[in-house]
Amino acid sequence: MVEWGEIPKLVPPTEEEKKKATENAERLLKKLNLEKSNSAEYFNYVSSEWDATNVMKNCINGLELINKDIPPVEWIVEGIIPVGASCMFGGAPASKKSFFALHLAICIANGKKVFNHFNVKKGRVLYIDEENGEVALKERLLKLSTKDTLELENISFLICKDLKLDNAELAEHIEQVVQEFEPTVIILDSMVRFFEGDENSSRDVRRIFSFQKYIKTKYGISFAILHHTRKTKYHKTGDDLRGSGDFLAQVEVSCMLNPEGDNKVIVTQSKNRHIKSIPKFGVDVIDKPDGTMEFNYCQVEYAKQDIKKKIGELCADSIKIIITADKMTEFKRCDMEQKMNGTKFTKSAFDNALKLLVKQGMVTNPEHGLYVVSKDLLNKQQPEVSKF
Repeated sequence: MVEWGEIPKLVPPTEEEKKKATENAERLLKKLNLEKSNSAEYFNYVSSEWDATNVMKNCINGLELINKDIPPVEWIVEGIIPVGASCMFGGAPASKKSFFALHLAICIANGKKVFNHFNVKKGRVLYIDEENGEVALKERLLKLSTKDTLELENISFLICKDLKLDNAELAEHIEQVVQEFEPTVIILDSMVRFFEGDENSSRDVRRIFSFQKYIKTKYGISFAILHHTRKTKYHKTGDDLRGSGDFLAQVEVSCMLNPEGDNKVIVTQSKNRHIKSIPKFGVDVIDKPDGTMEFNYCQVEYAKQDIKKKIGELCADSIKIIITADKMTEFKRCDMEQKMNGTKFTKSAFDNALKLLVKQGMVTNPEHGLYVVSKDLLNKQQPEVSKF
């Protein structure tokens, strides 16, 4: 016991005490950082707790699953945006992605049919723009707004705030707005602007979708994501989205926008996890005399490019029949052309068929004019003869 006025003797801490104090400080700092940023929830989110004492409680058997009362899928936009889902809208520059996104936002905010065709569940929209800016957004909003779209207060914009979904501190800003505004849909324009990582890295892409999963599960919100495509001369498909294949893998619905001239866009649904993909359709872009713009659904005829694609597929089937019948392991282009002389396929169809077989992994093209047959094709049962 130290008497009053007596100076206590200071004893230096041992190495073990120093180590323990350091560990306690690091543990406290980590806890404070996690509470501040929610990064553990954002980027390592799991929807329920893991039972480590009875691991089989984490499983559900087949009988339990088919007897479980699971509510049917609800839609914000019929067939296009499900409740609590991530949906991708891909297209090249000038494919009217941002116009379409604003049209979606206005229709959802007012409970109006999208493209005057698809039913809508009315709600609020948080539009996060990192690409266009206030001037362009205002001009487009004015063009798309009419007398019967009066509830624009149901749309809130975050414009050029440099928000990143893979940065916990910046992602938290989005959650704060979600808590205050309570949107049903968040629109991201456009995807490449919303993360600091590499768009070609599956790991980096999964990180931004982990944040979306956290928001979707906690708040029941849907995401509508605009994303650019690679530069190709052909109509864009889901495979043409820029970056990692995880962009397409992680979303529930994917729609590709392909302009045909200045006044029409063809919409192709390349993926729909909940229902059979809706048939390809067109959207007429109508510039009205009063300066506003209107989007109207229209059916598309069987286009020339579809016929060309179908003929290429039929020709590819015929080539596969020859390969399997002759048990080829490789072939030269000129030899296959001779074998195909008796068919009605053109040289263009033959070229497209070879490209398709390479794309499907049925053959490889290691050098000019030489094609090597994959083991998968050799092991497959001979396909039925295509009729043309």
